[in-house]
Amino acid sequence: MLRVAPHIMLVVESKATRERPLPVPAGGRAFEAQRPRGQGAGGGVAALVRTSLLAQQWRSEPEDGVLWVTVHGALPDSRTLALVVCYHRPP
Repeated sequence: MLRVAPHIMLVVESKATRERPLPVPAGGRAFEAQRPRGQGAGGGVAALVRTSLLAQQWRSEPEDGVLWVTVHGALPDSRTLALVVCYHRPP
């Protein structure tokens, strides 16, 4: 069986708290954005990225439910990959 370790994992409904942080695989780091106000308690989105990648949280307004992460040199010609992870509650 082929086993693949992801370079980037996107997570919804993370529900991480200070007391119960998001479990991050060895060799990874987490970037998180909380669920928007008025859409219930807890939750949010996250991107788990291997530490070997040059990733940084580019922008995230507090509690807007949108996480922006850039990964420098991830695309051909050393271009930057921009990831946007959004929390969108169904109607």
